[in-house]
Amino acid sequence: MKIDDIYKQVQELYLDVPFPQWDHRLRKKNLSYEILRYRYMGMEEKLNGAHVLDVGCGTLNRTIMAAKYFNFKSLTGLDGSTKSLEIAENISKEEGYNNFTPIQGNLFDMPFEDEKFDAVVSWGVLHHTPEPFKGLK
Repeated sequence: MKIDDIYKQVQELYLDVPFPQWDHRLRKKNLSYEILRYRYMGMEEKLNGAHVLDVGCGTLNRTIMAAKYFNFKSLTGLDGSTKSLEIAENISKEEGYNNFTPIQGNLFDMPFEDEKFDAVVSWGVLHHTPEPFKGLK
């Protein structure tokens, strides 16, 4: 199967079922898990004032509370699903985070210059690709 075919299938899936679907209460409840995720990776000290890219941001539910907690300077969300990005924009407004920029795109053809971001995160994306190691690179 070609990369373009897999990308299209994943995009169609997330148009039908944007993920995750959390409300504010659940985002707040899961915040401690998200904080520990960054702490475990040794990223905690580097995030205050950082420009962060979330590749495959989906609905932004996993990253938005961390962006507020760690005081990201900006958060850019790259995702193939326009529906997920619409939800992500609404969630960033609901959470009062004004430095979110949604970008519709593909991790194999990212529209960013090198070293634009201080940190790049990606939660649950690579296993949807035909070439996870290439996606990680």
